[in-house]
Amino acid sequence: MGKVGNQRKVSHKILARPDQPALSQIGEFKIAGKDHKEWAQELLDLFAGIRFLDLVPELMRKPAFPGQSVLGDSGENLPTALRSICVDPARKSVLMEWVRELTPMDVVDFEFPLDPVTGLVQLAFKENNGNPVSAYSASDGTLRFLAMLASLLGPKPARLYFFEEIDNGIHPSRLRLLLDLIERQTEKGNFQVVTTTHSPDLVSMVSDSTFESTSVVFRSPEADSAIIARVADLPNAPALRQSQGLGRLHASGWTWILAGLDLPKEWVWVDVRRDVSVKERYFEPLAHQRGVDNGPGGGHKALGEEAARRLTEMRQKCPEDLDHVAIRLEAAVAVA
Repeated sequence: MGKVGNQRKVSHKILARPDQPALSQIGEFKIAGKDHKEWAQELLDLFAGIRFLDLVPELMRKPAFPGQSVLGDSGENLPTALRSICVDPARKSVLMEWVRELTPMDVVDFEFPLDPVTGLVQLAFKENNGNPVSAYSASDGTLRFLAMLASLLGPKPARLYFFEEIDNGIHPSRLRLLLDLIERQTEKGNFQVVTTTHSPDLVSMVSDSTFESTSVVFRSPEADSAIIARVADLPNAPALRQSQGLGRLHASGWTWILAGLDLPKEWVWVDVRRDVSVKERYFEPLAHQRGVDNGPGGGHKALGEEAARRLTEMRQKCPEDLDHVAIRLEAAVAVA
């Protein structure tokens, strides 16, 4: 233990048990100073307030044991987590307002029937026509929306949320509403949200404050590890954002690969070149057609190596500076 203020230096070592985190054991040792114990407890409280949510729709559809008011890390306990919100009329009103905005279903209420055999709580949606719809019939995107709502609007929200691939399964027309929900809730100052995305459209939808906190993760040919950089610090990033250029910039890597491949005759290159969702609309279908979508990067490695052998054609179709991507593709071919 180190010396703190006027505290006498302690030379003893603390031997932590291997069956429990060392940080949680500091308070048990008499030789640990008061400050050390307080700092350890503050860190434990901080870690306890962090949630990593990687939502799995199949788990969200399943019934839950009564009394489980906190959503699981993979979306477990969604029925009971939503029921705990609906107990509070004010929270339920906010929940229903967002549900009507964010989902394609005409939902007017939730129902939580009990399984007569197991006693587990099930989730059903009551639509405007009065018919109940089971959670098993809801889309993956609807369930992901509900899980995020259950997390952000619940009675005991965490201090920090990590959402993996926040746009996964969400219809593009509702991404802006999802961002609006998150930004409104975090503006209240009760918690923070960190998320990842591969969506070029999402980058252009964020508010000014969120844009300042947005970073890009990439690998440089000269670096051994990933680099994290603020998007706002990239050259011309603010101007590109205003012109929706960030989405096109994000999608350009997939476009470069397509430029070096033989494409289906019905595809018009001008349309491919302009599309900011080129990965979903062109690259992934082509990778599936070629039978390489189950390979590394969903076919990115195989088709990238093929395109690298036609760099002249790539430069003709994409006249902007391709030196950087060319170096990376040539290196990949050399390794292969």
